[in-house]
Amino acid sequence: MKRLNYPISINNLDWSFGYNEILKNITVNIERNKFTCIIGPNGSGKSTFLKNILKILEPEKNKVFVFDKDIISYKYKDLSKKIASVPQNTVVDFNFSVMDIVMMGRSPYLNRFEAEGEKDLKISKKAMEMTDTWNLRDRTINTLSGGERQRVIIARALAQQSDILVLDEPISNLDIHHQINLLNITKELSEKENITVIAVLHDLNFAIQYSDYLILMNEGRIVDEGLPKEVITHDNIKNVYDIDIHIMNNPITGKPHIIPITDTTA
Repeated sequence: MKRLNYPISINNLDWSFGYNEILKNITVNIERNKFTCIIGPNGSGKSTFLKNILKILEPEKNKVFVFDKDIISYKYKDLSKKIASVPQNTVVDFNFSVMDIVMMGRSPYLNRFEAEGEKDLKISKKAMEMTDTWNLRDRTINTLSGGERQRVIIARALAQQSDILVLDEPISNLDIHHQINLLNITKELSEKENITVIAVLHDLNFAIQYSDYLILMNEGRIVDEGLPKEVITHDNIKNVYDIDIHIMNNPITGKPHIIPITDTTA
């Protein structure tokens, strides 16, 4: 597969746990400075896909490339300058202050034993203001609610100032106000700050409205990919999610909007 300096380029990626085949022949290019959403039912391989991109699970040679460089040849500190991530599980083992947690996002840019400087504090403060966590800076992380902790971890990722931001179900613990705020922030990052965003979202309508590109997965394979209007079809949703839907155009954005057809709506 020819690579043209894509932020992420994946070539025939397979991944198995023992005899359990999780990913099967994944081949895809992630466009620069776009908001790409990965959708699909539980167990379709989305999180395993992200873990290979993040080198949490190390793929085989010549399978995953970050800016045309094989991911297995990256040192973790150098890779952290390219990719920041927000995992599903935001539990922190040690009870650091919120400020300390966010400042950890600056560690890839510091030498060993080097302390954070004024620039690092400024960047961290901006990230906290963007995520509505600056008022929490003196709290300890384990005194926060799940939603507050989620926003702090997102602030840490923003403070990292990487070229690529990977989010695994980032809005699952947030109320509707903070869900929309986070998605607005990440959309703005892709449009104005030259950040490539890759997000796993379960809410299909949010994925449709915010993404520039959709990747639909099922049973470890990419079923379809493309613009939301190309991927969100009756057949795709029926085949992958086994539900009947009505698709209408969102009157504000013009993008597809899904309405599930149930016994109470039929």
